[in-house]
Amino acid sequence: MRLRLAEILKENQRKGVEPSTADQLAKKSKGRLSTSTAVRLARDEWKVLPRDVLITLCEVLEVGPNDLLDYTPVKRKRGRS
Repeated sequence: MRLRLAEILKENQRKGVEPSTADQLAKKSKGRLSTSTAVRLARDEWKVLPRDVLITLCEVLEVGPNDLLDYTPVKRKRGRS
């Protein structure tokens, strides 16, 4: 699963809309996201995405979870049973 945050921020920058940087995202979240968390998420460096963080991202960016997350199933090799 991939977080499309960097793409959304870049698109906002192209449109001249805020937030267009991780710092602006953190500020617009009014304390719900730290700048370091916003930067880490924008770099797609996460393992667990808590529900409250997902809700904050959706609210601040005015998008739905389907816009924010990209899921491509990984084909796994089957082991012997």
